[in-house]
Amino acid sequence: MCATQANLKERAYYGPTGLMNFGGPVGECKLESFVLEDTVLKRLWEVSEQATSHSWNV
Repeated sequence: MCATQANLKERAYYGPTGLMNFGGPVGECKLESFVLEDTVLKRLWEVSEQATSHSWNV
C-alpha cells in the first residue's frame, strides 16, 4: 500500500486497523507522538545500524 498508493502521509503508520491492529483492512493507524521525537529516531537508527552491521551514509 505504502509503495503504490498516492497521497499517503509521510510520517504516518499504516497497517491492519482491526481489533488490536492484528487483522482487518489496512489503513492509517494511531501513531504515538514519542515515535517522532528526534532523540528516539536517532537512537532507532543507531540500533538498526548496529543490528544489521551496516552504516548508511546519509
